[in-house]
Amino acid sequence: LRGSALLAMLEHAYERLPEPSGGFLQISGFHVTVNTALPPGQRVTAVVFEDGHSLEPEQVYTVVLNGFLVQGGDGFSRSPSSATGDEETLSVQDAVSRFIRDHALSGFADRSLPRITVVENGQEAP
Repeated sequence: LRGSALLAMLEHAYERLPEPSGGFLQISGFHVTVNTALPPGQRVTAVVFEDGHSLEPEQVYTVVLNGFLVQGGDGFSRSPSSATGDEETLSVQDAVSRFIRDHALSGFADRSLPRITVVENGQEAP
């Protein structure tokens, strides 16, 4: 998925904050800062990956989505311009099995860092 499409997904996911929404994405592998004082579509102010680099609009990223989101659930959609031609569909079981197989000897990354920071009225929300 291109970085620009990933950013659009994040903007959609957090456009209703601070109100609850079924479209609130649970993420891993990067940190997102969302400022609710900004208008929807401009609220994601930073996306930083675990290695410290920021989201690049033209960079292609590997993402994992469940079938519900891929099918447009919770109002998510993908424009054809975001596709890279490298899409692969796996069952959850196959994806997890592949991940364990590919990473079993290297261990797993420490996921103790916060993943989402919400800023309301200039202050980090609890």
